[in-house]
Amino acid sequence: MKKSKIEYHNRLIFLTFVLIFTAGAVGLTTVWMRHLIAEAASETRQMETRLAEVDRSLARINSEIATGLNPSFLQYQMERFDLDLRRPEEEQIVRLRTPPTPDSLAGGDSPGSRSSSGARGYRQDFARNHP
Repeated sequence: MKKSKIEYHNRLIFLTFVLIFTAGAVGLTTVWMRHLIAEAASETRQMETRLAEVDRSLARINSEIATGLNPSFLQYQMERFDLDLRRPEEEQIVRLRTPPTPDSLAGGDSPGSRSSSGARGYRQDFARNHP
């Protein structure tokens, strides 16, 4: 009888330690998971802040591009710097009839190529028509 009482107490003490250890492990795991969640939230906030900065910068750059391409702004800059620019004369404009295809540049014959000699023929035609 005494032996079973001692075994019962030993088992009870052992199970109590197991329960305390398990509760501690669960508690530490919970704290660790909350720490990871906090780190991920902090990283997300930093990335969102950086994204907002990039968006503002992109909007500013797009605005500058739009201003720079505005014909009235270009006219103003031309007058400001006294550039004396004008539209090109018709004889200064080179018009290409057919752009070279990748096959013609490689020297092969393709249905869209202008001559059987590839890019060389295209350059010769251009040189002949535009001295």
